[in-house]
Amino acid sequence: MNEYYNQAMSRLFNAGKTKPKQDPDYGRSRRLAKKIGATIEVERCYPYGSNIWISVSRELSRKEGFPLDDRMKLAEGWGHALEMLKSIEEFIAQSS
Repeated sequence: MNEYYNQAMSRLFNAGKTKPKQDPDYGRSRRLAKKIGATIEVERCYPYGSNIWISVSRELSRKEGFPLDDRMKLAEGWGHALEMLKSIEEFIAQSS
């Protein structure tokens, strides 16, 4: 009974609120990271937003000409994360 009451009250309180739109680069970044074998970790830093960390394997990061400074890199936003992942993808394509 309490669960139904909570659901009904949350619907009443959130009735006029709009849901924030998701960044279009979010999905692209996630799919590209999965394709190239990179991992994306999101740290929630309230009230400032989020930190987006991109990490790759040690073997890949040690190859000569790797586009990022380090194996784990902080992105400024989802657009920046997508650019970094694209540069890693190009590096993998050239080194293969």
